[in-house]
Amino acid sequence: HNPYMASPRVLAHPFQVIALLKNCEVGKLDLFCAACPAAVMQDALPQLLRHVEMQQLVSVLVPLLNNVELHAPLVSMLRRVDVLRLADILNGALPGKLDILLRCPGETVVDITCAVKDDRVSAMLALVNHAPDKLFDLVTNCPGPEKAAAFVNFVEPEVVIWLLDSASPMCLAQLLG
Repeated sequence: HNPYMASPRVLAHPFQVIALLKNCEVGKLDLFCAACPAAVMQDALPQLLRHVEMQQLVSVLVPLLNNVELHAPLVSMLRRVDVLRLADILNGALPGKLDILLRCPGETVVDITCAVKDDRVSAMLALVNHAPDKLFDLVTNCPGPEKAAAFVNFVEPEVVIWLLDSASPMCLAQLLG
């Protein structure tokens, strides 16, 4: 079904491929592969296997692949976000945190991820790992992804965390507007 899963670039990472295949539900992995354009998968998969730590591959990526509802946002991420940035995000995310934000409507999370500056990806991850539910509420109520990205780009994560813990995410979204 998916010849790029057996490409030389993918098979150059046998332990990661085995871990992926061993932990993914085959039918759901097939659905994801069918939803993702072959060219995108051929480019992204070998890089992800090379740069995502084994533990993160199993504990963060596999649950996302096993959730069919998240396939469309994952494909959008693979299409639009630099693969090395995506690998950094997968390596820095705690299990069960990214799936909450990937449920945001449309391309919101992808737009924010693309707009966050390279040197602020770790700040974004601090927010995702600390309070993904509150961040979801903030992002879904924010007047635009560029405003949410600016919040990450220009406000220290400790301050954003304090604000998320102290105020309603809806109020913060209104302030960003």
